[in-house]
Amino acid sequence: MFGSRHTRNYGRALCIAVVLAACLTFAPLAHADTSSSLIITPSKIELQLEPGDVATFTVDVSNTSTSTMALEMAAWDFARDENGTVRKVAAADADTFHGCSQWVQLPFSKMRFLEPGSKNSFEFEVRVPKDAPDDESRFCYLQFKGSVLATSSQTPTADESVVVPTVSYSMNGLLLVQLGDPAALTEAVLREGVSVRSLNVKPFNFNPEVALRTAIYNKGNIHASLAQGSGIQIWQGDALKASIPFKEFTLLPESTIAVSTVWRPDVVFGRFTARFVGDIGLTDPITAQKTFWVIKPWFFAVVIASAILLIVLMVLFFKRFRIQLRPRTEESGG
Repeated sequence: MFGSRHTRNYGRALCIAVVLAACLTFAPLAHADTSSSLIITPSKIELQLEPGDVATFTVDVSNTSTSTMALEMAAWDFARDENGTVRKVAAADADTFHGCSQWVQLPFSKMRFLEPGSKNSFEFEVRVPKDAPDDESRFCYLQFKGSVLATSSQTPTADESVVVPTVSYSMNGLLLVQLGDPAALTEAVLREGVSVRSLNVKPFNFNPEVALRTAIYNKGNIHASLAQGSGIQIWQGDALKASIPFKEFTLLPESTIAVSTVWRPDVVFGRFTARFVGDIGLTDPITAQKTFWVIKPWFFAVVIASAILLIVLMVLFFKRFRIQLRPRTEESGG
């Protein structure tokens, strides 16, 4: 009797503990705004300017959440290393790395507040120095950082000094400024500047997915666009087995773009060629290719097991009939 009552009490206490733990675990989620989102349009701005020009452009910022969002803006210069990783560039090195953040005049310097479900337009200004070079591309990121406030019942004013955000979102828009005459963007300039640095794929692939990585390098001063639909073709002899398209990429001056993708073959065994075909606005695309093998693990295991079995059978055969293999010199000598 005592054991039964003890068991019931223990079970009741365990249930209460589980319920309390679940309440403590999921209570913060009741106040979280899972629909919060910050959207900017357009995400890439391209301007054709001359030294000394002043131009304006507009960016739409949407708060699609159900809470008020505090918005901050900034412009910053960056560069990509040989692996395509973005690195922030100091203001002193902006000219070396084709930066233009110091040319950008932001719409405001203080924090702004966006109403829930609102769309807001902000006008930026770009002032190109008179001594800027007239034969290169300049670029920077425009950062939009939105923080969802702890309460959405009342929108704070710009003079309020205390803001308590709960969740933050950060979006970057790319600003490209092409300096000089667009007629200077000849095919020869692009062809000389853009090339495939590497096309990497393992020579032997046993996994269900074949990993492919293409690194495209622009060593010139002019940016180019890798058109949407460029990508990797998989060939087996003269037969096209698959096409893996890429989205559009901007090839910045003296930068590398590294694109990774996978191919899922449906063959047991075969020799294939991965061929990158990139459209950057030239008469002929830029290309690179590499050969590789696909081998299913079970097929590889069967081949190895068959080879081992064959060796065992040969050893047993020779041992049973005592067949000896001797050099020809020994057979003919005497």
